[in-house]
Amino acid sequence: MPYYELKIGNQTGLVQVTQDLVSYTATLYWMPNRRAPRATDEVNSTPLAQHQTFGQSEAETLGLLRAWAVENFEPVSNFVQI
Repeated sequence: MPYYELKIGNQTGLVQVTQDLVSYTATLYWMPNRRAPRATDEVNSTPLAQHQTFGQSEAETLGLLRAWAVENFEPVSNFVQI
């Protein structure tokens, strides 16, 4: 199961690619904008945001995911496999 980094805006997202019998799924995880904790002992428990794309090949699925990211973030980097 390959993993990639993708710079989206001012942060780095993690992309996980999975394959089943008929297609590939690419899931992008990133930390959404969140408020700062108000007290020193308060923990920010904001869940990770995610977006999925589906395709017939890994390249197609990653391409669709990057196209979605370009529409929603600026700037967007190329994928870096990790």
